[in-house]
Order: sequence, then C-alpha cells, then structure tokens
Amino acid sequence: MKRLLSNSRSVLEIETPIIITPDQIQTFSENGTGGGYTPSEFAQSSTTNGDGWGADMKRPKGTGGKGTIHNIATPNVMRDFMGEQNHNQSVIDTQYNSRFSTVIADIERKLSEQKVTAKNGQTLSASESASIDQKVTLELIDETKSKASSLETRSRGLKGLSPFFLMEVLPRNMMAEFLNSRVGTPESLTALYNSFDDAYSSALEIKALSISERVLTNRLAETAALKDRADLAEGKSNNLASQDYRLFTIERERDIYAQQLPKFLQSELSIQAGQVPGHLTSQTLRHHQATLDRMAANKLAEVQPVQAPPPFSSGGITLHFPANNPKINAPLSKPELEALNELVYLQKNTKIGTKWLSYHEALLKTESAAHLKSTSESSPNWPSVQMMLSRQSKPSNSRLNSTQPLARDLEKEPLLWRRDWHRALKVRPSAMQNKRSMHSTLTRMHSTKNSAHKTGRQFQTL
Repeated sequence: MKRLLSNSRSVLEIETPIIITPDQIQTFSENGTGGGYTPSEFAQSSTTNGDGWGADMKRPKGTGGKGTIHNIATPNVMRDFMGEQNHNQSVIDTQYNSRFSTVIADIERKLSEQKVTAKNGQTLSASESASIDQKVTLELIDETKSKASSLETRSRGLKGLSPFFLMEVLPRNMMAEFLNSRVGTPESLTALYNSFDDAYSSALEIKALSISERVLTNRLAETAALKDRADLAEGKSNNLASQDYRLFTIERERDIYAQQLPKFLQSELSIQAGQVPGHLTSQTLRHHQATLDRMAANKLAEVQPVQAPPPFSSGGITLHFPANNPKINAPLSKPELEALNELVYLQKNTKIGTKWLSYHEALLKTESAAHLKSTSESSPNWPSVQMMLSRQSKPSNSRLNSTQPLARDLEKEPLLWRRDWHRALKVRPSAMQNKRSMHSTLTRMHSTKNSAHKTGRQFQTL
C-alpha cells in the first residue's frame, strides 16, 4: 500500500484488494438473497470438519427438538393467571360476608314459619303444640344437615382437601401444574377457574349451614322443656308411652349434639367413650358428658406456648411476623375446625411449610376443647332428663346404652326400631297400657333392628 499525490489531494491507493469470505451465506446481498434461512445454511460448514452445525456449533432457531425450559409457571406468568382467581375469590367473600351477617336471623325466621305452617291454624293443646314444634325443629335440622352433606364432595374438589385455609396454596399449585403440562386448552383453563370458585363457595355454604344447624340444635333443649312441662300439666308425664317416646327423643338429640363436633372429634369421642353395656340410660348420658368434659380438659392441657415464625431476610430487608396467623382466628365453625386439623397435619407431614405451625396447633387444641365443652353443656336438657329418668330402675333397652354411636352410626345408622315403635303405637295401642306389654314390644323391635343390620337393609330415619 502506498500514498500518491495528485492535484494537491491525498489519494489512498490499495494495491491488494480486500476479499471477504463469509462463513455463512449473507442474508442480504447483491444477488438479491432475502432474509430468513435457506436450505444451504443447514449444510455443514467446512470449518467444522463435518462435525457440527457451523462455526458456533449451535442449531439455528426452530430446528431443535424439545425445549429445555420446563417451568412455564414463572412468577410473572403466575401473577397474570392467578389475577382472575383472586378477583373471583374476593367477590365470593363479599357475597358470603353478607350471608353470614344474617344467617342466624334467617334460620330462626324459617323455623318460625315452618312451625306455623305445620300447625295449620288448628286448635291444639300445649302438649300437642310442643310436639309439633319439636318435630319441625328436628326435621329442619335433618334438612340442613342433608344440604351440607350434599356439598361435601364439591367443597373438596381441590385435591380432596378443604379449601378454607389453603386457597393461597391449592389454586396456585394446580395452575402451575396446568401450565407446565403444555396440554391445556381455553376450555380446560375455564374449567380450572370454575373448580376454584365452586370448591370455595361450597365450603362457605357448608359453613353457613353449620351455623344454622347449631342454632337449631340449641333450640332442642327449650323445645323439650316446653313439652315436658305441658305433659306434666296435662297429666301425661306418667304415661309410659310418653316417657319412652321422650327417651327416644333424648337419644336422637344426643346424636344430633354429638354430630355438631368435627368428624375427627367424633371419632375420638367414639373411642374414648367405649361401651357401658347394662347401664341405665341416665348413667349412659352422664358417662357421655363426663367423657366430653375429660376430652376438653385434656386438649387444654396439651396446649404449648406459641412461637412466632422466624424472620425472613432478602435483599437487605428483614421481615418479622406476629406470633398469630392473622387470617385464622377463633371462634371457628365445625368445617373450619376440620380444615385447621387438615392444615396442621399437612404442615407436620408434607412440604407445605411450617409457618405459624405452633399457633395452628395451639388454636386447634383450644378450639377443640371449646367445641367439646359446648357439646357437653348442651347435651339433652340435663335437668328434665335426670328428673324423668330418676324412676328408671332397670337398664333401658334403648340404644343409648351403647356409647359408641359416632364413627359408625351417628351419620349413617338407620333408626329402624324407632320407625317400628311408631308403627307399634298405631297397630297395638292396647300394648302400651302396661309395662310388660311395652317390654315385649321393645324386645321384638330390637330383634328386628339387629336382623336388619345383619342383612344390610337400609331405612330412612323418621
């Protein structure tokens, strides 16, 4: 290369021309080759000795196999997809907060209306009126319980768990699984959102029904006392049929009170109560009450001091948490206490996390004790029961003598013999006039009940 002078201007003369030999075909060139890839680009370059895909040893975009990115559900993506679920949940919460504010008044109004309808303007004695009130109350309890039972499966549509205290966990996990599966469709995404809403709203409806059932159950003692006083005033209190019917009502009330407990406490009560064959009905009732009181005391004795979760530090910022979980507080309804029992189990046995575990355990114990104590204090109208049963000198043939009513028969066992008792009253009224005939009738009905259970027959409770 040399510099020449021409017309007083500097001229750069290049003796050796520059020749550029690209390793890849230029996408834009003089021959009009346009953008994008051409088949020749997939040919192996001479610089790779026939061993690769070019100088950079990488496949061009779009030519590879299955991607290496497995987690689509990144925080930003999850935030976008969970926004709708969070909005829907807040709408459901608003609706049910309104429902909960009036649920007690609503069920009391419904009970009053059904009592008026059942009496149908008839002229009734005080005893007859009290009997109808008692019957209507028991039927409304059964109706409320049936509605709650019908929603149980729907409320557990998220992996079979109660959604009460897991709505920040279950929907996110299920959405992440959906996104990472790479097989979702718009229709299946909509169905997933609907499953979140259906499970949560069903759980809240069960809570409302549980509160209603508790209100109705608390009316049983008052209704029974009115019936007892009316029978006494009308000279029916010494009638053997009235006394035995009252025994059967007491048994049904006992089962209803016990069913107010969460299922895990029902199972514990069944085990701890055991069986006391041959005891008087009054002794059996006292045994149940003593068992409930003992269980409540044991729960309180097991409560441990609450420890605040450890601080969380990130990026130079440290967060401190209160000792109590602000989203789970007493008092808890029956379905909420069942959900808390599940949460504690999951925290102790899975990788869901242990934040606020000590508080959850303590709250589970104290709320369990509160439910047990409430059931003990509410169980059937103890003063009138003791007065009525004081004349009992022999062990009753009633199923009350078995103190194992919960895990097996509280929810499912048909009261076949009660149906047959009413049938006997209609078919053989004279048989109720003396104690010997009554004993024979009861013995026959219990024999029928036992044979029915052996054959697996199903009957509906009256």
